[in-house]
Amino acid sequence: PLKRPDPRQVKNNRLLIARMLEEDHRFAPLLAHPRNRAALRRLAESADDLEEKPPKNPVDKGCTPC
Repeated sequence: PLKRPDPRQVKNNRLLIARMLEEDHRFAPLLAHPRNRAALRRLAESADDLEEKPPKNPVDKGCTPC
């Protein structure tokens, strides 16, 4: 069985990765490109999208069990 990741852990991981990419001088050449800078911004913003939203269950669509 697949285990759904904890949304709080996913959020923390995304924020940690975004912060590391932004603060580590070794990534500065990559972030000089606007496309990469925008991707970094989207990564950080995607963490905000995880706020207190229950995971979507693709099976639960309001159908009655067979």
